Order: sequence, then C-alpha cells, then structure tokens
Amino acid sequence: MGPFVGRKEELSCLEQVWELDNQKTVVVYGRRRIGKTELLKRFCEGKRSIFIDCVRGSLEDNLNIMAGVLNSLDGGARTGYGFITDALNDIIAYCKQEKTVVVFDELPYLLSTGDQVASCLQHFIDDLDRETDSMVIMCGSSMSVMRRETTDYDRPLYGRFSHRMEVRQLPYADCAEFHPGMSDLDRLKLYLTVGGVPKYHLDPI
Repeated sequence: MGPFVGRKEELSCLEQVWELDNQKTVVVYGRRRIGKTELLKRFCEGKRSIFIDCVRGSLEDNLNIMAGVLNSLDGGARTGYGFITDALNDIIAYCKQEKTVVVFDELPYLLSTGDQVASCLQHFIDDLDRETDSMVIMCGSSMSVMRRETTDYDRPLYGRFSHRMEVRQLPYADCAEFHPGMSDLDRLKLYLTVGGVPKYHLDPI
C-alpha cells in the first residue's frame, strides 16, 4: 500500500458529520481508482467502525461477508444470514453499544442483488439514526446508480442522506507528494499524462 496524501477537505467534511447530533449520513461517489476506499479507511482510523466491502455476486455472498465482518469484531460464530434484515439488525445492535462508523463500500453491488435491498437499507438508516449515535456512509463507483438511488423521489433511499460527496481527482500539488525523488519537471509531465488519479501515481505507467 502506498502513501496516503491529500484529501484534507474531504476528511474535514466527514469529521464534521461525525460530530453532528443526528443525521450522520453520507453518500460518497466517484470514478474507479480515484481513492474513495482509501479515503474512508483513513477516516475510520482510530474510530470504532464496521467496513463492509460489497461484492459483485449474490445476496448470499454479501450476507456472508457481513457475517464475517461482524464475527471479526465481536468474536461471534455466524455462518451467514438467511435475510438481509438479520444482518442489518446485528449491525444496529453492535452500534447501540458505542458510537460507530458503518461503511458500505461499492453499494451498487449490494443493491443489484434484489429489489428489496434498498427498502431494507432505508429502514436500517432510519433505525440507526433513531436508536444510536452512529454514522453511516454508503459509497459507490457507479455514479449513475448512486445518484439515482439516493436522489430520485421514487427510490427508497431518497432523503436518507444529509451529506453528499463526490471524490474528484487530486490537484497537482498533492500528487507531487507521491514522487519525492522526482524533479519538478518530471512530476509535472507525469501529472499531465495520468492526471490526479492516485492509483496511477502509485503504479505509474
């Protein structure tokens, strides 16, 4: 894993939401390899957190991931879940114990597993806000899906997010920090070639 640079404004915004009294809900989106996951992992450092990496697969696959994540946190022996509501209820129970950040990364993969998922997440967000002091972040690379699912009036997740964040390319000054041994000219040439996508600076072409 390479160095983490920049994103001060994004981290500051997330910290401000973390300190709110209620409606600590954020939707994060941006193109692939732009650094969304690393940003959220950095934000979660030092905080009690549940980080769920959704996968392109079945609902069962994703429920097994949730079971494994929760087992690693509370020492449970879950072998999976029969229903998504069971997994979400366990997450809420964990969050009731102490203020927690809950992250669903690559949310569109989970939404694609069934029409009922978005509605279940709607109730989960409402219950989490009402019953705990925790924060929920839902993140995805499919910007069209993230916008549609969270801003269309007829979608279950409409109105559930108090904050929205589009993660964009890093500016040149931040990208230069990836290459301390390069000359200014070479760093500028590289930036003009690959832009401000962190992945391309960690593994330059």
